[in-house]
Amino acid sequence: MTARLRPQIVAFALFVGVVAAITSLYLATQRDEALERGTDTAARHARAIESFATQSLYTAEVIAAALERRVATAPDVDLADLHRLLEDAPFVRSLSELDHEGRIEVSTSPANVGTLLLPEGFYPPRNGRNIPRIGVPWRGRDFASGVRALVGEGVSGREIGFIPMLGGQLDGAATKNTVIALNPDYFLTYIAQNLEPADGYVDIVRYDDVLLMSSDARKRPGALEPTLAGAFPLQDADYGPLPDRPGGSDDWVGYVHASPLYPFAVVVHMDRARILEPWTRQAITLSSVVGVALALIGVLGAVYVRRHAEVAAQHRALENLERVNAACVFANAREGILITDADAIITDVNDAFVRITGYSREEAIGRNPRFLASGRHDRAFVASLWGDLTRKGFWQGEVWNKRKSGETFIALQTISAVRDEQERVRQYVSLFSDITLAKQHALDLEQAAYYDGLTTLANRTLISDRLNHAMVTSRRREQLVAVVFVDLDGFKTVNDTHGHGVGDHLLIALANRMKQALRKDDILGRIGGDEFVAVLQDVGSVEACVELLHRILDTVRMPIEIGGLTLQVNASLGVSFYPQSEAADADQLLRQADQAMYQAKVAGKNRFHVFDAVRDRTVRDYHENLERIQGALDAGEFVFYFQPQVNMRSGEVRGVEALIRWKHPTRGIVSPGEFLPLTEGHAIGIAIGEWVIETALAQLDVWRAAGLDFAVSVNIGSLHLQQPDFFAALMAAFERFPAVPRDRLEIEILESTALGDITHTSQVIAQCREQGVRFALDDFGTGYSSLAYLKRLPVDVLKIDQSFVQDMLDNAESMAILEAVLGLSKTFGYETIAEGVETMRHAHVLLGLGCELAQGYCIARPMPAEAIPAWIADWRTRHSHCIAEIDACIT
Repeated sequence: MTARLRPQIVAFALFVGVVAAITSLYLATQRDEALERGTDTAARHARAIESFATQSLYTAEVIAAALERRVATAPDVDLADLHRLLEDAPFVRSLSELDHEGRIEVSTSPANVGTLLLPEGFYPPRNGRNIPRIGVPWRGRDFASGVRALVGEGVSGREIGFIPMLGGQLDGAATKNTVIALNPDYFLTYIAQNLEPADGYVDIVRYDDVLLMSSDARKRPGALEPTLAGAFPLQDADYGPLPDRPGGSDDWVGYVHASPLYPFAVVVHMDRARILEPWTRQAITLSSVVGVALALIGVLGAVYVRRHAEVAAQHRALENLERVNAACVFANAREGILITDADAIITDVNDAFVRITGYSREEAIGRNPRFLASGRHDRAFVASLWGDLTRKGFWQGEVWNKRKSGETFIALQTISAVRDEQERVRQYVSLFSDITLAKQHALDLEQAAYYDGLTTLANRTLISDRLNHAMVTSRRREQLVAVVFVDLDGFKTVNDTHGHGVGDHLLIALANRMKQALRKDDILGRIGGDEFVAVLQDVGSVEACVELLHRILDTVRMPIEIGGLTLQVNASLGVSFYPQSEAADADQLLRQADQAMYQAKVAGKNRFHVFDAVRDRTVRDYHENLERIQGALDAGEFVFYFQPQVNMRSGEVRGVEALIRWKHPTRGIVSPGEFLPLTEGHAIGIAIGEWVIETALAQLDVWRAAGLDFAVSVNIGSLHLQQPDFFAALMAAFERFPAVPRDRLEIEILESTALGDITHTSQVIAQCREQGVRFALDDFGTGYSSLAYLKRLPVDVLKIDQSFVQDMLDNAESMAILEAVLGLSKTFGYETIAEGVETMRHAHVLLGLGCELAQGYCIARPMPAEAIPAWIADWRTRHSHCIAEIDACIT
């Protein structure tokens, strides 16, 4: 008997070994997959936090650059202006400007002024790459009262006050930089909102392994963080899983993501035990089932070996034993178990089934399991399930079921077919466990990492990933991809008028509308504030995209009812396309669409603008030219040339017109036509206008001291005249030159400037004239002003444009316009000056028409200030000869 049973015993032992090996391999694979998912989660957090921190530091750098420009153009910076720079930057605690000795000369925190801030402690050192530097953490609220942490020792996480960042670059032994005090609480709050402390913590580490901040309050910012030592060359902007260190703890799953712009890296530590909780439960469950099953088989085998000779009696005993053990497993299993007959009618359920579903045993028996269906699965899913059962004898997967209360839940379910000796199905046995909480937690993590919390649209990270995928697909399909940058016009007014709650509801409603307006495969995301991005795939051509763009515009401007309010906003769209003639990545496409959106706003809003690469290069040239002009103004390269204005009949020198020139270090004298048009509508134009007024008053002061008394006319731009503080600044300039009478300054404005905002222009002119300042309307006749406009402008002088004067001898229309202007001038009581008088014949005709005041090459060319006294002396001696020449023109 023993010999006959030996093959069966060996087969049983092999079976046990194979089952154990398969179970172990399966659990090991599931554990590796769980850890890999944990690493992916850590990676998503690391990317999101690094992107958030990098964008914040980039915004801080932009604010620092604004401060540097402000200090460069206006040394006495108003503290309120500095605080306005920080209104939208809660991550900046203070903003300070260093002088060349390293002392703080300007700061949003007045206590900082005068504090000496040495460059030691910032990373990287002087011979490092040209990137912004980040210092070690400080205690306290500002540099004056704070203390820098010692590297290696650090400070308590509750004592850290701020982290300094050097906005500029070191220059020799001295510095001239902007120092930004970063608020660590802002970043830690963001981390806490995205990563539960029980799930893990985040370290932000400098490239030299100095810990900058940590969401783990037990760590000391400023101390050396050995976790990264030698693991990654962070200066090369690496990222990846944090390798296990020899002798280190394996309690955490780590991931590193280094910033590509700044010398720091984000290290996310995820609790390995929390990551493995679902796997642990699964392993316990599976091991229990397999162990019980193997134990049962072993018991059955042992009984079979022992009772092989006692077939009848021992067979009955074995059946009893089987029922007892099966009932024990059935009753005590933590998984829900239901058993059906071959027709799928439930014959029994266990206690775990009752606990999970809420149905009692009596309510379940006799029914088809379809009463648990949630309705979320279609017929194809059910057909696939039964197909696997028929072909393989089992099915395993996730199912949405419904409890007795109506609540749905996710079940990890296994269904097996039980067959008899003839391979006929006798029963179906199903084991399932409730994994709803685990699935919801995973979904929450994914939602926080990839979706906008307000509108549930894709966030910037997900949009970038989807755009990269669309770009790859477009190359394969040879189809265009359109990136549409959407910015709402008028949304700030809604927020300011009705509050942020109404604004949030408006954003949600608009997001849903725009999503419905797009096609099925298009992607819509919100990247912040009232800004959205749409990625349109498989666009046949630029023209084919126009209809969809108009649909987005129409969708946005439709009125929306919110809480009894009818709200309406518009949108400005910027569009860029891929592929392009030059290589472009996803970030570049987004920047191009952003630039195009700005052009749509400038063009009047409620429209779209397509990015133009040629124009983009022109814009870059424009900004470079503006920088050169600003440099020329700072270097004192602008000078005045003066052209006299005289009474042709009496010979009186009425005054001079101040004409700006650029004394270029390599090109020589540059005419204003090459650089002044670039400054129109820009702040540099205002700075040049202030220089013009200040320099003209200074020259008047010099001439009056030399015994010369006449007026100086200066030209200013429309943007300068419309500044709210124009009048106050002009009066302050006069106070610096008290010897100069105010009626000796004459301000010339273009007719087109005056007509742009005639009400405001009239008010400013009237306010200045009350103080004695005179105004002239330049290039009169070219703006086609009406008599009503002319009557409302309180000017003193009309300057006839030189184009009419130069053509009046040969062009009847120019002569008619000239006569009409002189008639208007006489009617309204204005002085009239003719520009561009180049010949004696022109002078003769003008005198015949009653126009005595003139300027032009016939009288004098523009000249430096030092040449004016000699010219005046010469003019007085040769005026009579000029009159004779004019009279000679008659014949």
